[in-house]
Amino acid sequence: MIIIIAIILFVLVVWGLFSIKIVGPGEMALYVFFGKPVYFVNSGFAFAPLLPKSGLLRYPKTLFNLDYPAQKIITRAGEYQGKEKNKGKKKGKKKKATAKEYGKQLIEIDSVVYMRFPRFFETTLAEGLRKDNASLAQGNVDPETMCIGLKKIVEQSIPKDEVELKKWTRDTVAATLRSVFGEVTWAEATENIKDLKEKLKELFSDSKNALTEAGFSPADMDIEIQEVRLTKELENLLREPDKARLKSEAAFFTARKQAAEQVGSVIEAFALARGKTVKTVQRELNKDAEQRKEFLSYIENINLRLEEADRNALIDIRVGDGDG
Repeated sequence: MIIIIAIILFVLVVWGLFSIKIVGPGEMALYVFFGKPVYFVNSGFAFAPLLPKSGLLRYPKTLFNLDYPAQKIITRAGEYQGKEKNKGKKKGKKKKATAKEYGKQLIEIDSVVYMRFPRFFETTLAEGLRKDNASLAQGNVDPETMCIGLKKIVEQSIPKDEVELKKWTRDTVAATLRSVFGEVTWAEATENIKDLKEKLKELFSDSKNALTEAGFSPADMDIEIQEVRLTKELENLLREPDKARLKSEAAFFTARKQAAEQVGSVIEAFALARGKTVKTVQRELNKDAEQRKEFLSYIENINLRLEEADRNALIDIRVGDGDG
């Protein structure tokens, strides 16, 4: 009899030792009793009875950084007035933008979602009564009280691996982006990005969002827009006015440079014909009106000879003396 009792005690001790678990500092867990989540376990030692289909389901406490590049969204067609712009240098005066018509356009949005598994407690989901992890450690929460959000996540078998979690949330993120950017024109999507970001965050944390209904807390989720890109064709069209302006400016500066070079050459020839230096001629032109008149007449004479040269005329080029 004593041997039997000793064996039973030995089995119980071994069973008890194997039932003691350690939850890491970056982990939390739910104890599952015969397949059903029962209570929450925080970091540290935990007693998880070793039974069939029972044990700890561990979840990371870390914040996931899920990036979703190049989400394709079709914007709506319609009018967009644009933002008011400051008019002139005076403060307070704004120029009212004119409403313009825009067609549907495909845009690409790079977004990032920051999220983690819920760590708060809820004694009543309907009332939304929440308590933090420290409450359990201090013994202020009934051991049977559990994180209902995490329980729902366990029951729906939502993946806890970052790669799989990203795949699982992709459709929800895309739907949220479409709900915001699909209701505006492409011009507003690129210009009014700040207001659209706020609207996106509000919609992303809504209680009817697929992620919150799945058990995630709005306090544990956030979404950011990294970039909104237009199609290359549209970007090229938008650049055309700038290209035309730059081309016009380049042509202007080129013509100005050529004119300066030509005037310099004419002054040099004018000075050579009169046996003077270029600087001397320039000083005389700046001070003497008669010299300027003579110089203009000299230029007209050169232009006439160049026109005759263009008509393939035979020209006798003579260089006059100091009197012209």
